[in-house]
Amino acid sequence: MRFQRVPSLTIAVKFFLDKNQLTVAMTGSSSIGLLDRSADTLAGRIKIFHLLPACWGEEEGEPTHSFFTDKVEPPQLNKAKREFEQYLKFGGFLEVVSKSLAEEKEEILSNYRNTYFTRDLAQLSNIENIEGLLAILNHLVRSTGSHLEISNFARESGLTHTTAKKYINALLQSELAFKLYGYQYGPAKRYLKASKIYLADNGIITALKQEVNRGQKIEHFVISELEKRRKLGFIKADQFYYYKSTSGKEIDLLFEENDCLNIVEIKSTA
Repeated sequence: MRFQRVPSLTIAVKFFLDKNQLTVAMTGSSSIGLLDRSADTLAGRIKIFHLLPACWGEEEGEPTHSFFTDKVEPPQLNKAKREFEQYLKFGGFLEVVSKSLAEEKEEILSNYRNTYFTRDLAQLSNIENIEGLLAILNHLVRSTGSHLEISNFARESGLTHTTAKKYINALLQSELAFKLYGYQYGPAKRYLKASKIYLADNGIITALKQEVNRGQKIEHFVISELEKRRKLGFIKADQFYYYKSTSGKEIDLLFEENDCLNIVEIKSTA
């Protein structure tokens, strides 16, 4: 059973937890609305796990080196380059990773576009205009790395400002997308800066059949892969940020971990 379709189950679960020493596992394919409902009913009794698309190389087993500090030997690097192209295009959705043929991967992603990315999300979010939601998704892909301007999304999709904002929030709540906030030395100011928005996995780009340049794909891939690792706990950071100076110079990604400020600059070369 998909838990998100029967949110009232939290009341029954609360009863059993209060009466018995039990651990209850509940799963669902979307977090929309569930966090608010479950937090109200199961406050102090709940722990939430995010089941994300696979990280690049996850199917190979445990990590063999640290992402930022260890040196990778040439044989490993050559093997990784070959696998990189697959993940860059098709991403890490588990059903996609399990297939070996490109045609099979593309068919699965096409089905995702017509179901989970649009129809199912629209149903869960009370969205009637599926074409408008798809237009928002398409513009999100084209504007990867740009500042999130709701007015631009509204104009490109033919929606009102309020509706465009609702649809973007639905993508964020479903975890199909996530935000990068502008970094400031004063933490209270960080969430006031213009944010950027990225999709959770490169497979979504291919599913939407949008043409983006290789540099955008690589930027999207690196940031989404690091975000997966952050959510899984391999990177001990509460949030990722980007930085833009008053003169307009930017740093693609930075984060605070173990009292250190880590800076990531993403470059693509031929």
